[in-house]
Amino acid sequence: VLTELPNRSLCVQRLQAGLEQAARTGEQLAVLFIDLDRFKAINDTLGHHIGDGLLRSVAARLVQSVREGDTVSRLGGDEFVIVMRQVEGAQQVLRVVQERLIPLIRQSHPVEAHELSVSCSVGIAVYPEDGVDLDELMRRADAAMYEAKTAGRDMARLYSLETDRRVQARQAMEQSLRRALERREFALHYQPRMSARTSLPTGLEALLRWRHPSLGEVLPGEFIPIAEEAGLIRAIGAWVLDQACAQWAAWRASGAGGGLAGLPVSVNLSAAQLADPLLVPDIAALLARHGMPARCLELEITESQLMDNAGVAQGQLAALK
Repeated sequence: VLTELPNRSLCVQRLQAGLEQAARTGEQLAVLFIDLDRFKAINDTLGHHIGDGLLRSVAARLVQSVREGDTVSRLGGDEFVIVMRQVEGAQQVLRVVQERLIPLIRQSHPVEAHELSVSCSVGIAVYPEDGVDLDELMRRADAAMYEAKTAGRDMARLYSLETDRRVQARQAMEQSLRRALERREFALHYQPRMSARTSLPTGLEALLRWRHPSLGEVLPGEFIPIAEEAGLIRAIGAWVLDQACAQWAAWRASGAGGGLAGLPVSVNLSAAQLADPLLVPDIAALLARHGMPARCLELEITESQLMDNAGVAQGQLAALK
């Protein structure tokens, strides 16, 4: 109703009909999975009515980007699927996506009084090269789209055999991550910040490491994005904050630590933690429990996190200060 596009049910019907015809004629057919990048931020900051207007605009641009006989459908939320029949192969489809579809979506979308900018991630699977049945093609186009997202968004990816291997490896890592806290596989390493003038330490940065039972030490760049997408980052982030404060208290109590006692400790905050309404009271409780002055805990936040939801971030930072 919102976009006047075919829904999931009609999309599946048309894809099945296309596959049956392709099997008879020997033609190639492409399935494109399209997901808008950071659509949730627009919905959360400007409201669902603005988000709905953006979805209508995106739907019109998607229809404009393909041929009249192609099917553009909306699965739900900000997920769209395009079925392109009688294509000349994966590279031809990729050119259409890169030269027409993605640039059209990138152009600003006027919605009420707003000029909205949005990008999309696209996954492409082609019959019969990437699969011969409906479920297989849909799953593989979805996997290729996920690869486009993890590679940096605003791009297209063709399905390949490596795609499945990487998706399976990511799923296995996510399952391991879900048990890592209870199995005590995380550890904090402390990197000192040194004064160039005095050569003395001025503080320490707490760095998270994961000792995976079979992969060995896994660096944060590999597992933090997975933890964020899987909704695990709040629990892991809370553990990091608690451990860092406990270590600070232990150094102070022992009076040892090679001159580290009393130095401020800095901890990285994720976007999910910054948006958590319990962040400020939780940190206040942590400081009280460990007897740690607020000035000795530093929170490191990236610029992109602040800009993703500036209103919430401003309130949180003021409360923390």
